[in-house]
Amino acid sequence: MTGLLVSVRNVVEARLALAAGVDWIDVKEPLRGSLGAADQHECVQIAHAVAGSRPLSYACGELLDWSCRNIEPSGTNQAEPLAGFALAKIGLAGCAKLPWRRRWREWRDSLPALTLPVVVIYADAAAADSPPPDELLEWAADQEVTTVLVDTYAKHGPKLTEIWSPQKLDVICRATQADNRRIVLAGKLDERDLQGILELSPDLVAVRGAVCRSVVKDSVELPRGGELCATKIESFRRKLTSFPQTRETA
Repeated sequence: MTGLLVSVRNVVEARLALAAGVDWIDVKEPLRGSLGAADQHECVQIAHAVAGSRPLSYACGELLDWSCRNIEPSGTNQAEPLAGFALAKIGLAGCAKLPWRRRWREWRDSLPALTLPVVVIYADAAAADSPPPDELLEWAADQEVTTVLVDTYAKHGPKLTEIWSPQKLDVICRATQADNRRIVLAGKLDERDLQGILELSPDLVAVRGAVCRSVVKDSVELPRGGELCATKIESFRRKLTSFPQTRETA
């Protein structure tokens, strides 16, 4: 059964998502980008509020930004706030032509012992200047990563289902699950995408904008920047569970 992951930016939203019955709670600051890192004190408060009742994941931003912070892998400034988080993810925007693998391992090694890394594949790899999907699937296998996230980098660009065909998504899902890895699909998905997405049997569908009240800033609608809406979460969750899965996972 495909589960629902909802991204939250603070403890108020985490409690709302928890009450709405989501399966996973993800922590990010959506105004800082696709994988924008939330303030570390928010992580601590959310972990305390959730208290192990749901698994947690955390967005660490982009690897190039992380390297600029000069965080030592042996330091505690990242590990302590992420205590209690099952997964952490970091994007590879701008890394397509760079030697990113060593730095990615340093980031992974900076995580708490019980926080596992996620390999992030941007479907709009050209816009993100990120490594291609095949390379990252090989990397996930090489590093024995348990979870792969397929997302979009440009949140004002096309959604996942507009970039990749159902056939391409099916290949990615099958390849990931054949290696007993979790596959998470994200990228501006909404209720209209659910039937087609669920036919692929991903382990999780991840959303933010689809379950937020939209806000307008400088004449631009910012659905991801709005507040979470309990009614929208419940509607999305009901629709997610209303479609039967049509293929068996590996």
